[in-house]
Amino acid sequence: MKTRFDAIVVGAGPAGSSAALTLARAGLDVALLERGAFPGEKNMFGGVLHRLTALEEIFPDFWNRAPLERHIVKKALTFMTDEASFNVNFDTEASDRPPYNGYTISRPKFDRWLAEEAVKAGARLFCHSTVDNVLREKNKVVGVTLLRDGSELRAPVLIAADGVLSFTAKQAGLRRAQFNPAHLAVGVKALIDLPKEVIDDRFGLVRDQGASNEIVGCTSGVRGGGFLYTNRDSLSIGLVLHLDSLSRGTRTPYDLLNDFMAQPQIAKLLRGGRLLEYAAHLVPEGGYEMIPQIVGDGILVAGDAAAMCIVTGLNLAGINLAAQSGVLAGQAVIR
Repeated sequence: MKTRFDAIVVGAGPAGSSAALTLARAGLDVALLERGAFPGEKNMFGGVLHRLTALEEIFPDFWNRAPLERHIVKKALTFMTDEASFNVNFDTEASDRPPYNGYTISRPKFDRWLAEEAVKAGARLFCHSTVDNVLREKNKVVGVTLLRDGSELRAPVLIAADGVLSFTAKQAGLRRAQFNPAHLAVGVKALIDLPKEVIDDRFGLVRDQGASNEIVGCTSGVRGGGFLYTNRDSLSIGLVLHLDSLSRGTRTPYDLLNDFMAQPQIAKLLRGGRLLEYAAHLVPEGGYEMIPQIVGDGILVAGDAAAMCIVTGLNLAGINLAAQSGVLAGQAVIR
């Protein structure tokens, strides 16, 4: 394995791959490290990918090239009790033409595609590559060691894009050792298999149209909310639960999700579906207060590792901020 690069990016999610793509297109020799078997293998997503200004600048035809599921034409906010629900609907079918404002996606497909675009541009992707430690010389970050074989990779600059718990940023001394539970939530999601024609009929959709639904009042007293999104031939359904509130109760996220899926208003939408997967993931929700030091000597931090996520209920944004921060990190390295 080559051991010296112009830059090393840790994490092949939207932030890391956007950074690596930006660097590679500028002619830099960049290593993109991914701990999974492939980019996106360990990532969870239950939301809408809104228009990505950063990626549209890199890919003028982004929406035609990326592996997108459905474009959103129906949005709903639901207030729910055990026995009744009230919906506020926003319908954009009258202007159902590109460019669309948002899409549902599959993270394993999307992240893999974005990393492959970085590789096509010249980046070197190394999977099964978990960072064991950050290398320093005279307090400057100069590379990393890998857990699998102890090998050292060196570069003048490192971009940490390895998620909310960023081990890389922690090792570099850019984030605190302990998190405030009030700044974190846990997202739990089930992926339900349903034929496309059933989804179209059940949600009143045609062609590649999609629907998104955010829900409150469905978490049995735990602070948080629910979501339901249509993919091409599956539904993403789940909860986002604040850790500080969750820890004061006795119910597990899995139990709360099962109760949510069994509620009559939700169960009728899932009827006939088959569970494909269950996933859980930490979400940074501390906003500005949670953002760590994002620049150090020889290192930058991007994406969830830099708490680049907005979750207010009305506004949900993560991937677009991650991609934008990755592009900016790449541009900073180039300059």
